[in-house]
Parts: sequence; C-alpha cells; structure tokens
Amino acid sequence: MGFEQAMTKVLKYCAACWHLFRVNNLIIIILTAFLLQYFLIVPTLINYGYDNCFSTMEWTCFVAGIVLIAAGGNCINDCMDIISDIVNKKKNKVIGQTISYNRGMIIYYITTISGLLLSIVPSYEKNMPWIFICFLLCALLLWQYSTLWKKKLLIGNLFIAILSSWVVFFLFLIPINIFKGINENIIQDFYLLMFCYGGLAFLFTFIRELIKTMEDVRGDARTHCRTIAVVWGIKKTKQITLAFIAIAIITLSFITIILFVYQHFFLATYAGLGLVCPTCLLFYETSIIKNSKTCHKPSLLSKIIMLLGILSAVLVY
Repeated sequence: MGFEQAMTKVLKYCAACWHLFRVNNLIIIILTAFLLQYFLIVPTLINYGYDNCFSTMEWTCFVAGIVLIAAGGNCINDCMDIISDIVNKKKNKVIGQTISYNRGMIIYYITTISGLLLSIVPSYEKNMPWIFICFLLCALLLWQYSTLWKKKLLIGNLFIAILSSWVVFFLFLIPINIFKGINENIIQDFYLLMFCYGGLAFLFTFIRELIKTMEDVRGDARTHCRTIAVVWGIKKTKQITLAFIAIAIITLSFITIILFVYQHFFLATYAGLGLVCPTCLLFYETSIIKNSKTCHKPSLLSKIIMLLGILSAVLVY
C-alpha cells in the first residue's frame, strides 16, 4: 500500500470516528461544562468569598469522563441502529461500512470504561462516591436506551432530554453538596441557576427529539420502533411539538421580563433577541413541516437555540 493510499484510509477512518462519536455534540458538552463552571459556578463562589471547588485535574477528569460516556453512548446507539440508519443516514452511516459492528462494540467498551475510570478521580478526591455511581448508572442507562427504550413510545425521547439536563444538574450538585449547611445563600443561587439552565436544556432537547422522530420516521418504521411519529403520525407529532415550543416561548418571555424588572438590561435584551425570537422562528419552521424531508431546518435551529442559551452564561456576571 502506497503512502497516499494509507493516508486516505486513515483520513477516512478519522472521518468515520468523527461521525460515530458525534464530535460536534461532544464539543457542545465541553463548551457547556466550561461556561457553566467558569462563568456561573466559580463567579458565584467568588462573590461569596470562596475558591473554586474543583482542582484543574478533578474538573478535567470529570468533564473528560462525561464526554467519553457520551461518546460511548453514541457508538452503541449506531451499533444497534444498523438497519434503520440505511434509511435515516445514507451519507453518514459508519457502522457496517467503514467500521465493522464488532470493532464498533470494542470502541464502545473502551470509551465507556475509560469514562468510568476517569470519574473515580473527582469521586475519590471529593469523597463523593455518588459521582462514580451516577456515571455508572448513566452508562448502563445509555445501553438500555440503545437496546430497548429508543423503540418505546416517548420513553427514549424523555430519557435523552433528561440526560441532556443531567450534565447541567450534575455540575451544580457538586458545589451544592459541598456548601450545604455552610452557606444557604450560595445554595439558593446555585439552585436558581441549576433549574433555569437545566430546565431549558431539558425542554429544548425534548423538542429536538420530537422533531428528530419526524425526521427519522421512515427508518424507525422499518425497524418497528414505536416512536411518537411512527405511532401517531407526523401531523399529530408536529402539533405536540408546537405545544412544547409555545411553552418554551412563554417561559423565555417570562425570564426576559424578570430580568428587565431586576434591571439586568443587557442580559434581558440577549434573552429577548437571542432566545425568544429564534424560538418564535422555530415555531414557524416546525409549523410548516410536511414530511420527514422538511425537518432538517427546525432540527438544526433547535440546536442553535440551545447553543445560544449556553452562551448566555457569559453575560450573567
């Protein structure tokens, strides 16, 4: 094999791994963890006269563990979706083409076990065994989701939404546990931030999951997955999705008004223009969905809104 052929093969394999792990989504997880930690949690601690509750090594192991568990979850999901991906992911299908099923399973075990091992570091250093237990539970639930739950009506969608908000809740729960009984004011601030960001992460992930069921309806029907779009059809799924988007618009509008009342004008303006307006656009784009082929734009828009929501952390302090 010549050098050019070898390099082509390596690049092809790297591109396959990029799609397999959903690296774009993993980058969003890292960005979320970084912004929440260093623009919300640490500034809140400093305001009350405390230092960062994580050392650099603990935080790095913690986030790397989350990323590897998520990468493993994406890998096992593709391994279990070989048939449906023939329809849903013609261009980006990895397992069964560039990477074999057996090799995909090996990659899954390596990434998941590595993530669990890394979670031992913050768990041990903070004397919080529940951190490792939560990582282990998350890994087991991702397996359960890929092999069973994703084929059940709404259960899989709710699980992914909960898992998305879990990252946010998890980051705040550690300092909450550290400062419980020491400073109740800081606990109240953390709870407020946790439920705002975690709740919105849950809501928009669930909205995107509903849109995704409409986008993947053909492949899911072929593999007998009982998703909401397969069972109730695209029209009814679209109506339910619009109802949740309306809830998101009302919630974000309420938050914007509260921010104006408390004179956080810059953050309020960002919430109004950067979150409420795009969510209204999402409502319109979802309302004109006719079939699975017209779902890509609202699906992408929901991701952009989630990213804009995360970026708002920069403006809080």
